[in-house]
Amino acid sequence: MINLEKIKLLNNNVLLKVKKYNDKVELKGGIVLAIDTSFEPEKHANIVCEVVATPERLVFGYSTERNQRGNLMPKPNSMDWKTTMELRKGDEVIIHFNAYKSAFEEAGKVVEVDGEEHFFCGYDRIFLAKRKWKDVEIELFKELNHDKDISVDAMEMLGVTVDKDMNVWNIIMLNGYMLVEPIEKEITSKFLEIPKSIGNTDKKKVKVCYNGSDNEGYLIDVYEEARGLKWHDEIIIDKHCDIPLEYHETLNNKRYWRVQKNLVQGVVVKESMF
Repeated sequence: MINLEKIKLLNNNVLLKVKKYNDKVELKGGIVLAIDTSFEPEKHANIVCEVVATPERLVFGYSTERNQRGNLMPKPNSMDWKTTMELRKGDEVIIHFNAYKSAFEEAGKVVEVDGEEHFFCGYDRIFLAKRKWKDVEIELFKELNHDKDISVDAMEMLGVTVDKDMNVWNIIMLNGYMLVEPIEKEITSKFLEIPKSIGNTDKKKVKVCYNGSDNEGYLIDVYEEARGLKWHDEIIIDKHCDIPLEYHETLNNKRYWRVQKNLVQGVVVKESMF
């Protein structure tokens, strides 16, 4: 067993413990059913976790060493992009399904801390953090907005969500990711082949729902960040970017897609009213 106070995290690792398991479901009345996770295991990976410890800094950039072509080589364990470390102990995070899977397949990725199973996850494999409001913050918000209609969209615009137990959370997007929803739906049929020109285009128009800080740069300089995006901006992304944040929806019970801003192909410019 390892004492948490004696762990210093290196190489962009974050120490996590699972907060929500996807191998069972609780029905009304407290009945718990086990789920067969052998089919499409990526859809049942335990991706909702709690942050136990964070690194003091993130590693990014080039070393002084050069490869055979004379180009500078990345620092050992450098991230592919430069970003700010925004996590705090106690944050709830949603991670890439493979980050959980690989942690239990690689030696040294899983540790027991204070009698509980924890695992190491690369910072770059975390899409977002949820940070819970304190009771005093909720009461103050209610007091300031008691005469206003507070809808899900209004909270989403503020980068906030409210769960079924009326807990309020800030949504902090990490690593240049944002959450989007589709505007145009594909025309599909189980029985007929639909011409691509009718609706199955190679691009998708989506709206921005949750956004965060922009990445400052990339090791591979061919990437360009779509900077300054705002809530409900309409953007164009490639068809292959329609990857769900979760298969078991916990955030607003919605199917969001998670997209990095370097994959944005264009922004739809809205006409001015004046």
